[in-house]
Amino acid sequence: MSSELIQLLPYVLIASGAGVVGGLLPLVWSPGVHARSAVQHFAAGVVIAAIASDLIPEVERIGRPAGILAGFAA
Repeated sequence: MSSELIQLLPYVLIASGAGVVGGLLPLVWSPGVHARSAVQHFAAGVVIAAIASDLIPEVERIGRPAGILAGFAA
């Protein structure tokens, strides 16, 4: 095995395990309205943070944030 694969293998196994656990969790637990809302709000925050962290270097590179901010808001 290559050294890169050995270094990445724990992360791949963690992500795969989380996917399996997330897939099996609904078999034993049905979240209520409040829990489902909290999960959806957290996921939306993560998505907005990821998009914003990708846009900040673009704003710094271009120097004019109005168009980028308008597109982000849209």
